[in-house]
Amino acid sequence: MILCSNFLVLAACALAPQSELPELTGVLKTITADDCYEKVNVLADPKMMGRGTLSAGFDLAAEYVEGQLLEYGLVPPAETGFRIPVTLNCLVAAEDCLLTFDRAGTAVTPGVSDVSESLEGEGLQVFDQFAPVVGSLEASVSAPAVFVGYAIDSRNDRWRDLNPSKVKGKIVFAFSREPHPDDAKNKKFDGADATRHSQLAIKARAVAQAGGVGLVIVPDPLLVPDSSLVLPNTTPQVNPSGTEALKFHQRSNFAKIPVMTASRDFASAVFG
Repeated sequence: MILCSNFLVLAACALAPQSELPELTGVLKTITADDCYEKVNVLADPKMMGRGTLSAGFDLAAEYVEGQLLEYGLVPPAETGFRIPVTLNCLVAAEDCLLTFDRAGTAVTPGVSDVSESLEGEGLQVFDQFAPVVGSLEASVSAPAVFVGYAIDSRNDRWRDLNPSKVKGKIVFAFSREPHPDDAKNKKFDGADATRHSQLAIKARAVAQAGGVGLVIVPDPLLVPDSSLVLPNTTPQVNPSGTEALKFHQRSNFAKIPVMTASRDFASAVFG
């Protein structure tokens, strides 16, 4: 947004004699490379999660830009601030979409209003921190849970998370991405470059082949620093064409198992 504004200002300068824009010329001199770098660095921070539409990072970026505009002395055009409401056609989780677990003999259903109260004695709080992954199978399963790492079996990289004896008949929890995903010196996989093993559909297929009955993706801490957030760009998801969820699955490469995403706080509550 800031870069676009600067571009438009510079374009105006190119079309008008400099003598007619003395005030603007003075303002342009206040724009420095360090100032631009600082702002871009904030917007490109990992916590902004790429500023994806409908993501928590998008809201953080919007709040930052709003704060900058206020610092410049600009007045919001409406009582609601600088934001202009836009209606989007989206795929959202159904009301009966649940991710539940049993801890110490107590059934827990995240998203239910009295969950926090029921766990006060154990010092646990479970929030509505899960979402279905668009493209996966719409189904219901109940099984023991196991955490496996990254849900990757790669003979070429000598990495195996999915031993059938440990995952068969179970709901698998696994991190997104790959081991050491931002380390360019990592000799396994392709270093800092993502391989096919980072794709959710590939992880789901590997889990299904090993006998797992469901997959829950937990965001990599380096990708999503906030431990209370689910994997971004899953649900809700912008769906301008209004395509039914079933058709997303038919067109995808997902195995026939349900796939969800849950926060690291959720996973910690499940596995201690």
